[in-house]
Amino acid sequence: QLLQAQARLLGHRQPPESGASGKPGAPSQMRFLVDVRMSRLGSLQLDGLVRPQKLDMIVRSESALPHGLPQELRNAYLSTIESLGYTGGLSFQSGRQHWITPHKDVPQIESRM
Repeated sequence: QLLQAQARLLGHRQPPESGASGKPGAPSQMRFLVDVRMSRLGSLQLDGLVRPQKLDMIVRSESALPHGLPQELRNAYLSTIESLGYTGGLSFQSGRQHWITPHKDVPQIESRM
């Protein structure tokens, strides 16, 4: 069976973190949120924060992911971002209580895929 997925991408730029210089041209960060519905895994939410040379991600699922899958995904993620010259981390959360509500929690620039 082919993989079936639907996705919605939301994103926005944030000013540099507190403690940054605040000067024009100071590095900014981009927060993005991707809601995905997978045929076998159900609904997932990918929450990412991109900064210069760093990409952190949280994968949220409605229920726990299959045994071993989080570690496989983490290994592939770290290998990929390292090959691109980035650092970062990948973490997992299960349960809808952790999900971000885009209209409420994240100003949006919406793109449907």
